[in-house]
Amino acid sequence: MPACPVLVLFLMLQPGENRLPLITVDRDDIFITESCRVFIPPGTVITDDENDGVIQIAADGVRLVFEPGSVLIGREGLDRWLREGPAAGEGWDTLTGTGIAVDGHEGVAIVNASVRGFRVGVLAREADGLRIENATLTDLWRQRLTSTATREGADDWLWPHKNDDNEWLTNYGAAVWVEDSEKVSLRAVTVRRGQNGIVLDATNGSSVSECDASFLSGWGLAMWRASDNEIKDNRFDFCVRGHVEGVYNRGQDSAGILMFEACRDNRIISNSATHSGDGIFGFGGNDAIELVQDGPWGNAGNRFVSNDLSFAPAHGLEMTFSEQNYIGNNLFESNAICGIWGGYSRRTTISENTFIANGGMAYGRERGAINIEHGSGNIITRNRFTNNKVGVRLWWDFDAALLSKPGVQAGYRGVQDNEIDRNHFVMQSDHPFGQAVMVGVEIDDIGEAPGYDGPRVGSNVFERSQNSWEIEEGAGVPVIFPKGQLRPKKDPEIQALSYMIPPRPDRIHPSGREWIVVDDWGPWDFETPLLREHSRSSNADTFELYPPRRSTHEPSVTIDGADAELLPPAGLEGWRPWLVRVTPRDGQAVSAYTGTVRCGNWTRPIAGRFVRAAWSVRVWSWTSDPLEDLDAWRAEAGSVGPIETGSLDLPFGYAGPSSVQPALKIDARDRFGLIAEGSIDLPPGRWRVRTRSDDGIRVAINDELLIERWDIHGPTEDAAEFEVAEAGPTRIGLEYFENAGYATLSVWFEPAD
Repeated sequence: MPACPVLVLFLMLQPGENRLPLITVDRDDIFITESCRVFIPPGTVITDDENDGVIQIAADGVRLVFEPGSVLIGREGLDRWLREGPAAGEGWDTLTGTGIAVDGHEGVAIVNASVRGFRVGVLAREADGLRIENATLTDLWRQRLTSTATREGADDWLWPHKNDDNEWLTNYGAAVWVEDSEKVSLRAVTVRRGQNGIVLDATNGSSVSECDASFLSGWGLAMWRASDNEIKDNRFDFCVRGHVEGVYNRGQDSAGILMFEACRDNRIISNSATHSGDGIFGFGGNDAIELVQDGPWGNAGNRFVSNDLSFAPAHGLEMTFSEQNYIGNNLFESNAICGIWGGYSRRTTISENTFIANGGMAYGRERGAINIEHGSGNIITRNRFTNNKVGVRLWWDFDAALLSKPGVQAGYRGVQDNEIDRNHFVMQSDHPFGQAVMVGVEIDDIGEAPGYDGPRVGSNVFERSQNSWEIEEGAGVPVIFPKGQLRPKKDPEIQALSYMIPPRPDRIHPSGREWIVVDDWGPWDFETPLLREHSRSSNADTFELYPPRRSTHEPSVTIDGADAELLPPAGLEGWRPWLVRVTPRDGQAVSAYTGTVRCGNWTRPIAGRFVRAAWSVRVWSWTSDPLEDLDAWRAEAGSVGPIETGSLDLPFGYAGPSSVQPALKIDARDRFGLIAEGSIDLPPGRWRVRTRSDDGIRVAINDELLIERWDIHGPTEDAAEFEVAEAGPTRIGLEYFENAGYATLSVWFEPAD
């Protein structure tokens, strides 16, 4: 469509911006060719029909200033969605279009913009010198999540590994997308209720300051091939998905700050990125792995100074296949896996940081404060470690496939020339990990790594108080650096940063990963109620309700077709939710219900269907491995008496069967089995059986095996359909085993039509 500049009304009022001409934006495809003020009539909704921007800036040097109260809205009904939830066929993943577009024009300024209800709020390409100030972007596109309070949805993982063809934009959208631009300035940009905040794609020499892109279900700030940028004094908190405290902690590649594919010489200073999947997630990129290139390896030369990178479901800072990065004076507290993860990183300086209580939901031996796999030339010095599962862990294995990649072969320096010196390791009697053995320095050889040389470990201080503390045997060479050996010279910029020590940001959100609460659209923001499914079974459906933290409204629930009770948290303390528990009425084998949960003027619908079976269950602690001798494992069940129950909804967690149903009388947390026989009177028609299991499960309907996942796996849902030809009992056979760790078993039925 050709550019059609709108008629501009010249209002000569006060000096400054009030002298700019005023335009009214009330339709799509408004082309702006000179500086102006924007007025949008209250309640106006404008659809971007051609996905090219409602407002299109079509000249260099344009200054666009939104009038107070003017909001660019791209979809009708947003306030109703917030208040009542999207109706069928609606939802945040149906949003389309772009609010403001800048394509190929320099020196543009966008001031006081307010944008709602688009897939992309502001889209700028080849926009050197762009300035966005005091912008608010809310209620944007985001993916519907499938993870619940009891199990992870595998489809929720993000895929940041490709973006050269704008895959991030196509797949995920953004509040602000800036591409192929130089010297851009983003200041005081606020983003809420979306998936991604700010994206810098091949954008260099720019600044992002005093912005707040928090409570998002993807990335607060994402950088792709972006270098020489200053990211300072921002908040990227609660950019998270894939976490339920005590159940699973994945993060699913969400992050406060994402840095992929050769992001170099950036300065990341005094930012808050807490409660995010990773505080900072950096990956040198496919180029670093697959290609032999001149110059630095991966993400190189970046400075991470005085940031708060705490309470992540995964890592406070991950930086892999990269080199020559400086990490100084940051705070890493209570990150679930570890504070810093540095796979194949080299020549990284980690200095004067504080590490507190990291590793609480670790996976195996990857845990604690600093974990570096296959690292070389790294200096870990003058840090303070308090109550971490491990202070510093250097390890290696034989990654044959990875080590054969051309980029890895060219960039790999073996495991050598690492230094661990002048650090302070403390373990106090009130540490949060129970009987866990703490480790100060761990050198872990779990495979034949080429080029191994023990690190130099010296002049460290170790303190303990009434608890176990270990320095692993063979932990490097316990000597001060040999006489005459020269340590690497300090980079002048790093030295200046360490002397200035910018302040870390103040915390404005509560400490603790338990405050991460995610529903099917994203994280709870504490300001509005949140309702999420907890669990469903043939015996009860349970929902969790989180009112606003300072709400004076008492929640309520109404229900048709079932019974419901609203259970307040004990003492209404902390983060614990109200529970809405819905149960079938007596005498009904198959029944459906609908209801409404209210908190003030906020409502959400709930609905479900109960299909009740009668089960005869045998549970025992097995000695015959079901993966090696299934017949012997089954034979062990013969010595156990059956228990009658009306439900197989068994969220064992890390406890044993008796913890969820006392009648099961097995206290063992691991290596237990269950064989159940059931029957159910289903009306004729097409039906579906669903299971959630960790570990192995087999389900047969009328002696036909329909579900078989007989292996060791994390919480996983399976489903199969079957036909009921005539009324009468449907027979069910189920076998289940738990090996070790987390465990769960649920079985339920639903109509397939």
